[in-house]
Amino acid sequence: METCVSEGVRKWAIRCAHLPARKLATIYNGVEVEQFTRGQKTALRKLGLPPGEPVILTVARLDRQKGLSYLIEAAREVVRQFPSAQFLIAGIGPLEHKLLRHIRQRKLQEHVHLVGFRDDIPDLLAAADLFALPSLWEGLANVLLEAMAARKPVVATDVEGCAEVVVDGETGILVPPGNSHALAQAILALLSNPGRACTMGKRARELVNQHFTLSSMVGQHEKLYRDLLAHLPG
Repeated sequence: METCVSEGVRKWAIRCAHLPARKLATIYNGVEVEQFTRGQKTALRKLGLPPGEPVILTVARLDRQKGLSYLIEAAREVVRQFPSAQFLIAGIGPLEHKLLRHIRQRKLQEHVHLVGFRDDIPDLLAAADLFALPSLWEGLANVLLEAMAARKPVVATDVEGCAEVVVDGETGILVPPGNSHALAQAILALLSNPGRACTMGKRARELVNQHFTLSSMVGQHEKLYRDLLAHLPG
């Protein structure tokens, strides 16, 4: 028996890897919710950024899968309406130099910041106004659950995994992958309506608490193992 982190992964395994459905079980990732509700709003000071400005956070590997070039394009549109907006991209990866060049070409050095590997993600989340995940494909990104646990409204692409976690219009906004304009419009919609964004963040936390906790994930694995042992011969 193989476990899949989302139904999207399970369907892909059946369709593309030709694995038998009876050998696959979906058990969603889970996070330790409290860890992401105790963050301190100190990360901006550490990064030398001014407090009080709109902050859009992304945590991702710097590679093609994560669609970060579309987020940079979206940032151009966002800063036209919110000239002080700050985009933080935490992570490392092979596209670092390409993304830095993209940022310079768009003259966004004062707005889009590659902050590298970080060990203070709860603090970054505490400092952010919203979380964006522009992935072109996903299994189920743990960081999406972490952002929701931190009561952040999310803007994510409507791909496998994300679409199973984000309730569009309630806990965040889903947009088509590879569409920087739709991404920008969703970010602008939340920045323009802080009350709506706050409500989405609270609902996101409730959803994670109900369905995507670490204890829930462990419990489902334990149940799966018990069921498998119960069907062993002898």
